Amino acid sequence: MFSGKNIPAVGVSVGIERVFAILEEKAKDNPYVRETQTEVLVATIGSGLIGEKLALARALWDVDIKAELVYSENPKPQKQLSFALENLIPFIIWLGENELKDGVVKLKCLYKETEETIPRDQLIQVLHERINLYKSELDQGLVKYAKLEESKQQEEEGGEGRKQGESRKQGESRKQGES
Repeated sequence: MFSGKNIPAVGVSVGIERVFAILEEKAKDNPYVRETQTEVLVATIGSGLIGEKLALARALWDVDIKAELVYSENPKPQKQLSFALENLIPFIIWLGENELKDGVVKLKCLYKETEETIPRDQLIQVLHERINLYKSELDQGLVKYAKLEESKQQEEEGGEGRKQGESRKQGESRKQGES
């Protein structure tokens, strides 16, 4: 083209900028873009439950439920809850010594902020129902993580408060410099 010679060539243009523009528009419509497909976090309260936690996770994997766990022998409940919220995992199964003794688990739905006690033998069926409902509500745009919304709002308010505080300090230091 620029050399003045005729060189046979074939080319294709994908228009990658257009593809990214469309993806960015879709991301604006959905603030809950997830980095993971995990549907359930298997969490424990108490020590010495790693075997039970792994066995439950394995049972969920065997029926194609996307489950994950915090890879620590005795993680604190707050660490597990924070992990689920940060990764937008919709459900947590809480397993503790009392739940083991009673043959139940606690199923917490993070986006609805509900918790229910479920017999272990009904867990798979109930989880499939809850996950299907979650997917349906997600498609309809009905899924909102209240805790996530609160923390975003606090960050925004904290950022504005910080800016105002910095402006005030800058003004005070200028006045001191003038005197």
